[in-house]
Amino acid sequence: MESEQVFFSIIIPTYNRAALIYKTIQSILVQGKSSFEVIIVDDGGTDDTFKIVEAINDSRIIYTRTKNGERGAARNHGLNFAIGQYILYFDSDDLLNDCVVDVSEFILKRSFPEVVYGMEENISAEYNTAEIVRPAYQSFKHSILHNNFLACGSVFLKKNIAVDYPFSEDRSLSGTEDWELWLRLFTDIEFIYCPV
Repeated sequence: MESEQVFFSIIIPTYNRAALIYKTIQSILVQGKSSFEVIIVDDGGTDDTFKIVEAINDSRIIYTRTKNGERGAARNHGLNFAIGQYILYFDSDDLLNDCVVDVSEFILKRSFPEVVYGMEENISAEYNTAEIVRPAYQSFKHSILHNNFLACGSVFLKKNIAVDYPFSEDRSLSGTEDWELWLRLFTDIEFIYCPV
């Protein structure tokens, strides 16, 4: 039975991103009154990522390390630690807009859909909005077949869906492993748009 509070597991694979990971984590930790955990998966990096994460000292953060296997393998590894009802895969050089409370309310109102997605916003190095990425067509199907307009940070998966549909760990898909996953998911599951 679903609870009346949505709990999110936010999984962040990282590889030598010590210079960026602090801002990424902070953009998540300030997410209003939402309930979540942040799982940092150090994908065999050689920099000071662990020291940066440890210095944040927040009980919502879980740090784990694995041998380098690329993002797909790191995300799958992080899923082993997840206790949330929904999984949000996030990249270590991205920032999360203040949206988790709104997404949580949307999920509750929609009776816990299996996959929820929103839009992504590309920003400049000065943190100004460069563009909001939009689907190429009105139809989700035509848009997702045309190109990957979804970022990992804009797709929320029910945990059982994330478990049943792991990322491919084929290194040749690096950089497109998320698109490959969305295409596999879409063959079986409806993506529900959340306008945030």
